[in-house]
Amino acid sequence: MESGSLMRVYFTQNVPGYGIAGGANGIVSLDTTNGTTFSNPRLIMAGAYWANVKRVGLYNGDYPMVMTYNYGGNAYASTSSTTSDAFPAPPGVQIATNPTWDEAPTLESDEYGLFLNANGGAFSHPVSGQMNFWWGGSATTGKYIWAGETSAAHFFSF
Repeated sequence: MESGSLMRVYFTQNVPGYGIAGGANGIVSLDTTNGTTFSNPRLIMAGAYWANVKRVGLYNGDYPMVMTYNYGGNAYASTSSTTSDAFPAPPGVQIATNPTWDEAPTLESDEYGLFLNANGGAFSHPVSGQMNFWWGGSATTGKYIWAGETSAAHFFSF
């Protein structure tokens, strides 16, 4: 996060009866300052999984953030608010990949988690230009990494 002393970890909870999501699957997050101890557990999105979260950097601070995820067997994209990592309830904007695959594609970013455009630069406001998606192969196509370029404005509004 912006302060440089906080790292927020997003992951899928998939253990019925345990943890933050109250026995359901969902995307959860934890905070850490040292990578060893974690605090502030919270449910980000119930029923969703395979989260890929990046910060946008269009405003001062760490928000808004963008997330790709799977919900109901399809890949979606969503944008958080400008003041927190509160994402709207699913589904978001559906992502179509070719070849098709139900895992949510990942978003390109720098080593600090800043969401990047297809030219490797940060986005400005209003959002325009292209971005890169990366996603895995399927049982039919094999386990490959595929890349696709698409309009960021189609999936995210900041």
